[in-house]
Order: sequence, then structure tokens, then C-alpha cells
Amino acid sequence: MLDMDHFKYINDTYGHQVGDQVLRQMGAVISTSFRETDVHGRLGGEEFAILLPDTPLEIALGIAEQLIQAIAGLKAEPVHVITASIGVALTGVCDDDLHKLMNSADKALYQAKALGRNQIAIAE
Repeated sequence: MLDMDHFKYINDTYGHQVGDQVLRQMGAVISTSFRETDVHGRLGGEEFAILLPDTPLEIALGIAEQLIQAIAGLKAEPVHVITASIGVALTGVCDDDLHKLMNSADKALYQAKALGRNQIAIAE
């Protein structure tokens, strides 16, 4: 799960047109950051979900770190800093419940935000 940091502030401070521009840039970064086998989409607002099938934790964390860095490199004047937080969760050997997976990733996402944002947290 990925959520932009302080998106409401961007909309409230710079207007919804700038917020929409930021979202389009985020979508472009996400679309170009993953493999053909990966599934990604916008859930609503500034929240995105990404599914990396058959991906070990180390690889998933590397992809997430690259994504955090790519987002930090975005520029959408007059916004000077764009960041995002990411929550990573893994399925178990016999656990293929998408709702549980998304819930775990969402909890990790909120942990990343609670720890200061612009970072990755792993679900327990």
C-alpha cells in the first residue's frame, strides 16, 4: 500500500489542479516502476495498491525504496517536496486472502506514517 504524504495540505494550499497534477505524476511513476507481472492501481484519493506476485521480501523492499526515491524526485510547481509512505505485507504459504493482505499492508502503511512518513514499514 502506498499513500502520498500530506496530500490534503497540497490540495488546500495550492489548489486541486496542482493536486491533480501531482496525482498524474504519481501515476506515471507507479506505471513505469513495476514489472509486467505486477498489478497496481489507485484505490482512491492519494492511495495506491501494488501487488508483486511471487516476490521475496528483499526484492519487494528494493522496489519500494526505488519508488520512494522516484517520488521524492518529482517536481510539481509550486510544490517543492512530494513524498509517500509505503506499507509492505507478505502472504503466507497457504494464505492467499487478498483482503487480509491489504489490511496488513494498510496497517504497515499507517506505521510508516506514524514513524515520520516518507518511509517503508513491514507488516508484522
